[in-house]
Amino acid sequence: MGAALAVVGDATDPATFGGTPWHILEAGRAAGVVGRGLALATTAPAWRRRRLAFSAWRLATRLERGGFQYSDGFLSRLFAQDPPRPDETVINLFQLYPQRLAATHRAPLWFYIDQTLTQLFAGYDTCRGVGPRIAADAIARERAQYHAAAGVIVRSAYAARSVVEDYGVPHRRVHIVHGAANITREALAALDGSDPPPRAPGPLRLVFVGKEWQRKGLDRLIRGLALARADGAAADLTVVGVDPARLPPALAAAPGVTFAGFVDKRADPGRFVRLLASADVGCLLSRAEAGGLSLREFASVGLPVIAPDVGGSPEYALPGASTLVAPGAPDAAIGAAIHRLATAPDVLAAQRRIAWARRHEAAWDGPLKRIGAIIAGTP
Repeated sequence: MGAALAVVGDATDPATFGGTPWHILEAGRAAGVVGRGLALATTAPAWRRRRLAFSAWRLATRLERGGFQYSDGFLSRLFAQDPPRPDETVINLFQLYPQRLAATHRAPLWFYIDQTLTQLFAGYDTCRGVGPRIAADAIARERAQYHAAAGVIVRSAYAARSVVEDYGVPHRRVHIVHGAANITREALAALDGSDPPPRAPGPLRLVFVGKEWQRKGLDRLIRGLALARADGAAADLTVVGVDPARLPPALAAAPGVTFAGFVDKRADPGRFVRLLASADVGCLLSRAEAGGLSLREFASVGLPVIAPDVGGSPEYALPGASTLVAPGAPDAAIGAAIHRLATAPDVLAAQRRIAWARRHEAAWDGPLKRIGAIIAGTP
């Protein structure tokens, strides 16, 4: 029958969380691991009113802001929209269940998370506004639920360390299954052959994918590109998913940078694959990152990467086809990495061969089969 897949949002909607729940659902169905996705949408106007009311109440009574989605009241209302059946195993992509569900559900409850709330609150600027007491309460419930769950599946060893060290969950109940690319196999079908396609002549073509440009280090990448070009490297950059109007003018107008806008991977997956496949190197330079699924998307089309040496990202970068850059590295180090790949064709060719040979590993099929084995007790 398969487990139910839960997330804060409608797991059946390809627009939820960059399509990750939808792709897990599709691969999970094919593997017989997931039977359905829970429709826990938060887009109705009533949710905005509840959020505002919660924030006003917390501010008035506790002098704290934010954190509505981590409250048990929010989660209880959320799961009431499409509750799992009493005999239905659940895989939750969020770090919390409603307390009542966690305490009374008869079937196994699992987690499949990219990072713990401890890591999220400490590392992501978007969570810095969550009040300390709200965060502490959420983490306390998270800890209890991890211990009570059938098991905790994480998408990196980085997340596993936090589950074990910060939450005290035994190693034997924590399982690592890396994430994969949110691209359909049909869209990737045109990329065939045992060897990478011949590289088109011209400058080194870099590509960046993401919306949170500051956390994901687009500013660092653009400044590094400028230094590499000033040092004689022929290189340019295509940016996918960022509106240049949201950038500082100096970054938006930087020479050698083209903005491709938002590309709907569901409505036009072919265009997204063509944009990636026309590049030479995929780039992500996050200051904080649980994993970085764009690295797996680059891998799915056989691209080497310049990747951040932070969080779980090194685990998503292929050895021999990656250049790791620390979050505190100066722009000059980024420029040097770009310059090396632009001026050493043998190095780039070797990395492309490795990435191309392993591109099929970036699909969700393998991870879902692994999750199925873990849930069945035969990992």
